[in-house]
Amino acid sequence: MSKFFTWALIAATLLITARSVSAQTPIDLRFNGEHTAVAAIGSVMEVSATTTPLVWGTIIFSMDPGPTTILGYTIPIGFDATTIIFENQLIGAAGSYQLFAPLLDDLSFEGSTYFAYMFTYDQTDPSGFGSSNQASVTFTRHVETGVDTAGYVDQPITIDGGAILSQGTLPPSLALNWSIINGPLGHNAQIAGNTSAFPTLTADLPGTYEVELSYGFPGTTGGATGSVFIDVFDLDVTSHVQGAFDTSDPINYAATLNGPTAANFAVAGGPTATGNTLAGSAAAAAVVTEVEFQITSAMGQKLGHTSSVINNMGGTLTTPPTDSLAINLKQPILVSLETGIEAALAQVDLSPALSNIPPIPLVGIPFTSATATIQSVTYDPNIDVAMTFIPGAINSQLTINNVVIVFDIAGTVFGFPFTDTGTYTATSIVVSVDLIPSIVGGMFVTTSANETATVNGAALSFSGSLNSSSGIILGLLTPVIEGTIVAVIGPLLPPLIDTALNSVPQSVDLAPQGTDITLSFVPSSISVAAGSMTLGYAAGAQANAVAPGAPMLSNFYETPSALPVFGPNVPGTTQPYIAAGSVGDDMLNQILAASTEAGSLEATIDQGFTVGGTMIPANAGSFALAFPGVGFDSFEASSPVRLSVHQNLSPIVTIDNIGGTSNYALHTSNSVIDVLVEVSPGYEVSALRLSASATTALTVNVNLVAGTLDLVPGASSALVRSVTSMPGVDVSGALSALSALVNSTLPSVLTPVTGIPLPSLTVGTMIPTIVGLSADGANGDYLSIFVN
Repeated sequence: MSKFFTWALIAATLLITARSVSAQTPIDLRFNGEHTAVAAIGSVMEVSATTTPLVWGTIIFSMDPGPTTILGYTIPIGFDATTIIFENQLIGAAGSYQLFAPLLDDLSFEGSTYFAYMFTYDQTDPSGFGSSNQASVTFTRHVETGVDTAGYVDQPITIDGGAILSQGTLPPSLALNWSIINGPLGHNAQIAGNTSAFPTLTADLPGTYEVELSYGFPGTTGGATGSVFIDVFDLDVTSHVQGAFDTSDPINYAATLNGPTAANFAVAGGPTATGNTLAGSAAAAAVVTEVEFQITSAMGQKLGHTSSVINNMGGTLTTPPTDSLAINLKQPILVSLETGIEAALAQVDLSPALSNIPPIPLVGIPFTSATATIQSVTYDPNIDVAMTFIPGAINSQLTINNVVIVFDIAGTVFGFPFTDTGTYTATSIVVSVDLIPSIVGGMFVTTSANETATVNGAALSFSGSLNSSSGIILGLLTPVIEGTIVAVIGPLLPPLIDTALNSVPQSVDLAPQGTDITLSFVPSSISVAAGSMTLGYAAGAQANAVAPGAPMLSNFYETPSALPVFGPNVPGTTQPYIAAGSVGDDMLNQILAASTEAGSLEATIDQGFTVGGTMIPANAGSFALAFPGVGFDSFEASSPVRLSVHQNLSPIVTIDNIGGTSNYALHTSNSVIDVLVEVSPGYEVSALRLSASATTALTVNVNLVAGTLDLVPGASSALVRSVTSMPGVDVSGALSALSALVNSTLPSVLTPVTGIPLPSLTVGTMIPTIVGLSADGANGDYLSIFVN
């Protein structure tokens, strides 16, 4: 007879007997304190029951949930080849039963459930039997919470539960749950991805947090649990604000580390803290001075924090920099302006204005009194315009050719009345006006001065008897006609000049070009010298809206200096030029600052990476091979990887080392590069967060015909520092390889800023060409483009 059959027969006999008599108090059977428990494979399970004291109990285990009917009696458990019967155990005087049983240590049982039932009987009194509820325990894998870790306040901290995956693919029905069970008083920390193997904790207060992981299956309670501890720090850094760039003025800093006691708190190459505060100084050797703080938590996790100080940060984003854009026009460029004014004047009929001259009294003619009334005026509509830059003004010479004025004259001669018709002709009338441009209310406004008119080749004839007096009358009419011409022509010129000078749009939205900022070009100065004129603009930028997560930047890098000095030739050569456009670095830096606020410089790469000529696919397995020991082996090899780049500070342009169209410097400081791994659809965690500072070549493209300026980043030389990594991972040995990754990708994520409008310098049908580039200003703070 088999053992199983013997157990079944014993159980059936007992149950049949129990069925025939009154039962004892019901038995409460539990596993690990739960009716439907979850326990990790290989762990020890507590089996407990509460019943009548000093009776004998038997527990039946089976993977068959039942119920089973034996000889007409139904019990809540089944009988099959998996059934195990624990033989009689005497219940203690307290009426409680407790057994600690090791579970099978075989991962193939994961997700399997054992069901149990207990009955009791009293050997000395067969009438006393008890029956329990059904209890169950479901096997799950070992609880793996990963190692303790550390991070910063308000920054997602990845918890490495990757060891869960090392035990094999998760059963679809296995439910993970991470929850915060301890933390500093008053915290409002949050767990994201709490059902993933890689949750993230974002804490609002510094301190130590305990996060618990529990496993469960549908229909079960309790569960296998484990916990991980996370130290969260808040680093408060104050540093000296450099007013004017001075390498002899060091950057002083002070830092306080709030939160748990750290094993070490220091500055790279600098002092080590005593307690939670440290202070020191760093040499101000460059445009940006970076102080790298290094923290080692009590649990061994290494954290970095880079604080950047921009030397000479004086510009504000609320006001465009004064004279940050300059346009210099040489005498030859006036040909275009002359042509435009001639075309405008050709559309204006001066005849009505001149014909409305009030009657002109003629006095001084012997024995005669008369009044001349103009009837009509004709002239050649093609008025010649010649303009010249003189100190403080634009002198304009307008020549009106073939003027014919017909008038009636009436009066008395020796007391006798007379009338006559006269014709006044002039080969030309030359009007000279000094046009003085200025700035009023952010606009170019021109006034006129020194207005004169000169009649050339004047003649006068009459149809009647006044021909004998035509010489005298001609002398009387000419000054009046000259004054009238000045009065009519003078007011026409300033609006034409203002229209030309104010042709640069004062506001341009670059959102259609992919940069969500608006540029402003407000006239700020004008200077006219002999042979040239310089227009200055307070040119700047504002973000249309601050992008979510983007920093608010109050200031930007600015190099205060006067407008560049425009000589007769391209600096350093004898090459003449007709016009120059100068863009100040303060304007470019305000554009970069506004682009940072707008999120236009945020970028993502997720299509693979080329490092040292080798293509690295964008998945965790490839990254684990390319960067061993960095933590990517915690993830499933097929998990997608992407780089997310965002700015804590605005990039900085310095205009120096001029030697070609691409030899300009773009300094990127404290760029945060997040290496994100998608651990489940739509959910990513940071496997690595780096801080990078870089100097990037900047190509400046000027389209003189369209009047636009493009800023296109090129090759980069980056220095990478670690900010945070996976728990228990020290990436210091991989920084060289990671620098190569950043160097290869940073230029492609620094989005070009294109389509910045500049005044078109096209003259007629002539397309200008660049004849020179230079860095102007005391500190090389203007990029000047000379054209001919």
